[in-house]
Amino acid sequence: MLLELRSRPEFDEQDDADTAAVERDLYRRLDMFSGDDDVIVALGIAAAGYWKPESIEVSIDKIRKQWKPLDITSEGIAREDFSRFQRLWYSFKIPYAHASLVWWCLFCRALGRGDSVDRALHRMTRWLGMLEPGVDPPTLAALSHEMGLRHSKTVLTEAETTDVDALATAVHAGALFLPAPHTRNDLWRGRRVAVGALEAAARRSWTELPGEERNELLATLARRVTQVERMRFLMDETVLDNRGVSAVVANCAEQPVADWSPARLALVTLLRCWHEAGFVLQEMNQTLVSFPALALFLTRKDAAYGEGLPDQGPADLLDGDPVRYAQHLRVLRQRAEATYERCLHFDGSNWERREFLLPRAIYRRRQLLPEGLCAHLYAQTGAEPPSREGTGEAWDAFLERALEAGSTPTRVIQECAHWAANAEDLPVDIAVFTVPHGTKLQQPWTMEFTDLFCYTGFRDGFDCAAFGITAGRVGMYNIIAQRMRYNAVKKAQNYAPVMRFAPQGFNLPDIAIAEDANHGGHAASGIRLACRLPLTVHHRGKDWNGLGDVRLNRCLYRPENRFRPRDMVLGHRYTQWAKGIADATYRRDLTFDAKWTGKVTDLTP
Repeated sequence: MLLELRSRPEFDEQDDADTAAVERDLYRRLDMFSGDDDVIVALGIAAAGYWKPESIEVSIDKIRKQWKPLDITSEGIAREDFSRFQRLWYSFKIPYAHASLVWWCLFCRALGRGDSVDRALHRMTRWLGMLEPGVDPPTLAALSHEMGLRHSKTVLTEAETTDVDALATAVHAGALFLPAPHTRNDLWRGRRVAVGALEAAARRSWTELPGEERNELLATLARRVTQVERMRFLMDETVLDNRGVSAVVANCAEQPVADWSPARLALVTLLRCWHEAGFVLQEMNQTLVSFPALALFLTRKDAAYGEGLPDQGPADLLDGDPVRYAQHLRVLRQRAEATYERCLHFDGSNWERREFLLPRAIYRRRQLLPEGLCAHLYAQTGAEPPSREGTGEAWDAFLERALEAGSTPTRVIQECAHWAANAEDLPVDIAVFTVPHGTKLQQPWTMEFTDLFCYTGFRDGFDCAAFGITAGRVGMYNIIAQRMRYNAVKKAQNYAPVMRFAPQGFNLPDIAIAEDANHGGHAASGIRLACRLPLTVHHRGKDWNGLGDVRLNRCLYRPENRFRPRDMVLGHRYTQWAKGIADATYRRDLTFDAKWTGKVTDLTP
């Protein structure tokens, strides 16, 4: 069911239109498979010289018109080649769901020379650099000769990411394939980039760091990558997870910068840019790490963060220094965060992430308390909210009424969770509210698991067995609560003067699919689709981030059941409620019921 924001009195048609635009852009970047993928893969194999059909036009036409799974054997393509190039093309498209066909053609021709993937990426980068001074006849002749082409004939395209016909023509003719001069900056969203200068500028930037400072920075990067969520980078077709990346960084620390391979230099430079700019590193998950990919990511971030900001024009990367550009990006990101809420889409099946920006004026808008909630709270606590404003002051006044009526902060937040699990305008199966118990808030880094309160509200009539969940509601609660408390305690270490253990990074609001694909706890508790909304609690003049959140879950995995950005907007009201109740509780030096800070044997409120 597609819900419209304007069904709520706080939102209007423009809010729906703005949110819909965010969703369209996000889904465009998530649509990783196009009708031309098989053709592009086959052309890549042909460009590498691994496939030589009698008539490439006829073969490509047959592939395009396939109405059933492609029979690559009948086309004369080796299965192992098709599988390999298919994986490479997919990685090329991360994280935009499209890629430069010019880069793809150059890369595949480099592979055809017997290069490894890393060497082919390096050669592709150098070839792109050769074209930057201008496409003159001597340059074309030199490039054609180095590629082993029969002549310097050139095919130009005005649509670098979609012109498959031009790619086919270039591959068939053994010609160079280049973007038309007047479209050369389209790939970079109007930013001018010196691709050929990237590697030298990055190596120079690392070399100019004093040895002690460089080693300290590398140690910091090696440590930080082990503290963030799962990474999956590709180096020479080898998948590197967090520990693998950390090992590469540690190895670099033992060698002079001059001895770092181009691939390792690109990887540690990506990490350094992340350290400087503060972007979401895992957006690069499953990509082939290279300097062109890094430059494209940085300039696309410049476009994403700069759009909508007053007097913010495109920033060029003509000096080729990605670290300097990342420092510029940090300032731009901070400016954007004043106007936009940075959010994530997460795919648990492959660890891919996509960042998207919701206008803060929409996402953080104060939402009125629904009449249904007020009636529910009155029925369960004997008190009714004195106003429908939903402000911290209103929740404080309501908690006072609830206490006078003989209720407790625990019962109030539990009933909010129950109502959220049954909300008609945002259907879910489970609503999980997590906040500090109310102890150790002056020094949250000293918290243990039992210092966190977690409560799960279930949709009325929710049947665990219907979703294949054998744990039952009590088991589901214990699995979920254990993880929520673990997350909060790990995040609290970010505040520690001396950390007891490695911290966990603070989360951005996110929506997730396939949560159970690679997570045993999620599989056991039926968490398949999720909407995670962090909150900040206040205690005696200090705001603590990362110690609480609200999580909404759906147990039935269907495409139409996935959470959308607009669901995050509606769901944000729950963080307002949880924060209002928690802050009012701590203000009175009260705590939530200790029963819900550990393993339970029943779910009786």
